[in-house]
Amino acid sequence: MLRRAIVLLLFALPVTATAQQWTEYRPAGGGYRVVLPGQPEVEASDMSTAAGPVKVTSATVEIGPHAFVAMHRVYPKGVLSDANAALDRGRDGALRDKTRTLREERRLLVGGQPARRLVVDATSDGRAVTLFALMVASGDALYQMIFVTDAASAIPADGERFLASFALLPR
Repeated sequence: MLRRAIVLLLFALPVTATAQQWTEYRPAGGGYRVVLPGQPEVEASDMSTAAGPVKVTSATVEIGPHAFVAMHRVYPKGVLSDANAALDRGRDGALRDKTRTLREERRLLVGGQPARRLVVDATSDGRAVTLFALMVASGDALYQMIFVTDAASAIPADGERFLASFALLPR
């Protein structure tokens, strides 16, 4: 019996998000698309900010130690007029929690819009994790794609597939 359990465990270990059914997530009016390794749990809420109320929509898929989060926020007109300053505020907000440390930041363009790739080391529920994030500012929207995994020196292939699949669309 124990031998059978060990064999089953060994066969189960290599199964990751690559064995999942990847599907395109394209929220109505969201202005983007991304692929996720399963059907996401979608939540929408209003958030109070200094600029006024902001609608936040997130789609999350969790598989083992991995979490794939696609999030977008639509701000009042003109709030994100300086896209790089908005991305700086987004980065600083993510680091406000003292359990998080910025390991790497790269500035880039995605679909011709200012973007950032971040690697953040953190602690969550007592375990060390790494967040690999893509933030893009476009018009009045801020997009955040976040892949969370156990502490890692490099992004796993599933996380890279998720982040690389992000594309802006007309809103």
